[in-house]
Amino acid sequence: SNITPYVAVGPNFSYAISGVIKTKATAIIDFTLTNTPINLDSDNYNRLGIEGMIAGGISFPYGKGEITTEINYSHALNNFTSDSFIVDTGIRNRGVGFTLGYAMSF
Repeated sequence: SNITPYVAVGPNFSYAISGVIKTKATAIIDFTLTNTPINLDSDNYNRLGIEGMIAGGISFPYGKGEITTEINYSHALNNFTSDSFIVDTGIRNRGVGFTLGYAMSF
């Protein structure tokens, strides 16, 4: 079989370019009360995220390259709010991703 599975582990870096705090209420249905923009230029927020990531996927030959598909999970190692923030919110980024791509060697 030409299908090649793989597992990857390592660091992941992200940079916040915008953000909104959505205030929601729950009654019989959920609805948004307000959308408050986050001022990321403030010293209260860490734009740079440092995450640990684990991924697994498969690749297989197609044409002159290969098709790859992957699923990954990342978990922040640092808080989104800085030490100067009034309240320790403990907000950390977490994410799940899926990738489908085509790779060619040169």
